[in-house]
This record gives sequence, structure tokens and C-alpha cells, in this order.
Amino acid sequence: MKTVSRKLPVGIVTNGFPDVQYRKLETLGLRSVFSCIVLSEEVGIRKPDPRIFQYAASLLETQPRDCLYVGDSYANDVIGAKRAGMQACWFDRNRSVHGDEEAMADFVVSRLREVARIVA
Repeated sequence: MKTVSRKLPVGIVTNGFPDVQYRKLETLGLRSVFSCIVLSEEVGIRKPDPRIFQYAASLLETQPRDCLYVGDSYANDVIGAKRAGMQACWFDRNRSVHGDEEAMADFVVSRLREVARIVA
């Protein structure tokens, strides 16, 4: 993500609790990588509700159609992002075969470094 964030604004959307999520980002040294951090507990909307993704896009001052959302939960991330009008990249560590007629992932990666090639 650090490589991508040097070229494009990068945000995070999570259903996690603020104290836990902020601590994780600080511990990993990633908090400064993100242009926006949207936590469901702070905004009162949980993934896969498309409004939380649209809110993040507005914080990045862009349209959802111009966003690529990367997530590891098909139900929460891919379906939610697609419903919000975003492109979706499924981070599938296990290389599972999953598809949903309602919302197919635009991209599937098994390593995060693959995302940099998609947005290049």
C-alpha cells in the first residue's frame, strides 16, 4: 500500500472498533499511508452498506466509479463496493473460487503487492 499511496490517495474502510484499528495501523506504521480512515463505529454505517464506501470516496474527493476497493471479505467488501459503484479487488489469500452473479470482483489477488500492478 505504501507504493500505491505515493501515486494515489488511499483510504481504509473497516467494521473494526476504533481503538483496535488505530492501534493496528500505528503498530504497523501504516496510519500515515491512508488519506482517509473510515471506521463503521465512528460513522454509524457498517459494510457492506454502500453508503460507507461512498462516504470514503467523498473524503477522498472522488467519485465511487473512480475508486478501486481492495478487501478480503467477499460479502462485505466486494459486494459492498460494487453496490456503491466502485471497482472491487478481492484479496483472496486462499485462492478460493467465488463468484456472485450480483457482484463479481473486477480483480482477484492473492498477495497485496499485486494491487500495485493493477493500479499502475
